[in-house]
Amino acid sequence: MKKKWVWPITLLLVAFFLVNFPTRATASGETKGRIINFGLIEPITKERTEDSPETTGGIRRIARWKVTKRTGKIPARIGLQFGIEFFVTGLPSNSVVILRKTVNHPKITKPDGKVSKGYTLHMAIPTTKDGTIRGVEGYGFDHEYELVPGEWTIEFWLQNHKLAGKTFQVYLGE
Repeated sequence: MKKKWVWPITLLLVAFFLVNFPTRATASGETKGRIINFGLIEPITKERTEDSPETTGGIRRIARWKVTKRTGKIPARIGLQFGIEFFVTGLPSNSVVILRKTVNHPKITKPDGKVSKGYTLHMAIPTTKDGTIRGVEGYGFDHEYELVPGEWTIEFWLQNHKLAGKTFQVYLGE
């Protein structure tokens, strides 16, 4: 069940963290990100969805994820999820950072006629006591119009500093 109030609350939380945590991380030479794993992903906790109009599919799946099959070749299939497991070091300890997730994909024409080539999503993520973040994020095919073959790239940024990214080859069939 989609909750229409979730998106405004998410924005308010991000604004709260930006205002109340002025010591958040800055991208420096010491802040580094790397990919630990990539490929097909599945939730390891109960999954929920929320409306997310900035994404190509219009929804965002919320859960903790794990990579179940390491691959860079992704079949375009409804219900399939793919992504990267990343690790970031050199952040302030016990803080909150705003990471920018970008997804770039081939041209998709949505049912309303709008065209998308990707999207950007800002995420408020807490750091550990040793100033690290480890997570899995990706993309899921929820609608027929999203099943477009070609290069799909997922990247994570801190300000203007690219932390990690991976390009997947999405193909039809299977």
